Amino acid sequence: MTREARGSCEDDYEWVKKATKNLIDTVISASDIDATTDLVLANAVYFKGAWLVPFDSYRTQRSSFHRLDGGGAETEFMTTGNIDFMDVACLDGFKVLKLSYKPGADPWTRYSMFVFLPDARDGLSTMVDVVTASPAYLGGDEGEACYHPAAQVRDLLQLD
Repeated sequence: MTREARGSCEDDYEWVKKATKNLIDTVISASDIDATTDLVLANAVYFKGAWLVPFDSYRTQRSSFHRLDGGGAETEFMTTGNIDFMDVACLDGFKVLKLSYKPGADPWTRYSMFVFLPDARDGLSTMVDVVTASPAYLGGDEGEACYHPAAQVRDLLQLD
């Protein structure tokens, strides 16, 4: 890496830290920039919302995270004993978990996080292909999502 690229990367870190009030300190690593890099376009969104049903910190568990390259890393995962609030859509090859946030000042505006979970460990690219080729698929126009009651969510997500 050239001295100019390394300096540029450090400048980017400082900009990101300042723009996010130190909530995000890096966007890319120095190894991502080399002599062939012409432009770095980065975006970050910070959403300060409270979960409708919060995760208890004492339930955080260390487990394996599986990377695309086949490797893995030990990391902390939020877990919950309260699965009554979970909505899961089971689609062909993947599941979508909906986690809701508390309403804000406008009670009619609702926000949720959707977590896409491929069934196969190496199924991320196929899942992305399916969703991007036909976004209406998620709305049920091209496939029926079957929503499961909370009692079945634990089995679907293999939470035990």
